[in-house]
Amino acid sequence: MNACACFRWIASGPANRASTSAAPHATAEVHLPDGTTAEVGAGTHAWVIAAPADAALPSRSLGSSFREIADDTEALETVLGVLRAHDTAYEELVRRRVDWNVTDPLPAGLFDMPPAGFGALAAALGVLSGRRA
Repeated sequence: MNACACFRWIASGPANRASTSAAPHATAEVHLPDGTTAEVGAGTHAWVIAAPADAALPSRSLGSSFREIADDTEALETVLGVLRAHDTAYEELVRRRVDWNVTDPLPAGLFDMPPAGFGALAAALGVLSGRRA
């Protein structure tokens, strides 16, 4: 029987979180980014995996994709914080409307954001990237 399993990976500083959900009556073989393998049954399973010592968090910019931002907890909070400061209703609209799984760059999904908002977003992502360098 074929079944779907969902997998989520979040890179966040010194520890990365991974989780998966397997359908009822199913098993899944999970290959984790650290090279280990786990066989799991139905339900939700989670792992915390230490990031490699030399793994630097990537810089983020307006050219970053929605997926890259969504997978980076600090970058996501930076983007949402700028949107919130701009307009709380707009932040909520973006949270609901945007497909955070696409590889389109940020401006593609924020087409109705005023130019000043893009400037503030670029500046905040620049500060974040500067701290990571």
